[in-house]
Amino acid sequence: MGLFIGINASIIAGTKESAHRYLDYFHQVFQLVTTEYVDKPDNKTLFYGAIRGMLASLGDPYTRFLDEDASAELEEMTTGKFVGIGVEVTVRDGEIVVVTPIENSPAMKEGIEAGDTITRVNDEPVRDREFSDVIKKIKGLPGTKVNITIRRENIDEEITYTIERAPIKIDSVEYAVISEHNAGYLKIKSFGA
Repeated sequence: MGLFIGINASIIAGTKESAHRYLDYFHQVFQLVTTEYVDKPDNKTLFYGAIRGMLASLGDPYTRFLDEDASAELEEMTTGKFVGIGVEVTVRDGEIVVVTPIENSPAMKEGIEAGDTITRVNDEPVRDREFSDVIKKIKGLPGTKVNITIRRENIDEEITYTIERAPIKIDSVEYAVISEHNAGYLKIKSFGA
């Protein structure tokens, strides 16, 4: 029993010691960067970068750090309301591709279709741009307009739409009744508030 407690105590002490050692390394690097780097670095940027790096080292795609902007975007998503043109998009090979226009949204009314590739927003190319930056360009104040240029399969020329931004409400659940089977069908599209 005494040997077991002694081994556990030494393991715990060793774990604490190594963590402190790495925190000391981190502190030394931070001091060097803040005192010796050619420009004056922003502390917030340094610490947020360190946190992102630490979480990325876990190799878990579902663990991520949300700064203030990302947290606000998550809150917007979970409420099911935002201002924009009303498209669900994804990144495929560096391109922004429309997964689906949201029902009764400005994008759907203008003719944006699933599978369309957004090539420009307000005449600025978006290929290989940061996804969050492209989304910020698409979103905006209600009543303002944005030019969206798309490439559509089997059409040679790109199409440009001028779309007025509007409040978008996303229903998290769709349902239907399948009368011939006397059954109900529920599709849960997203989890939110």
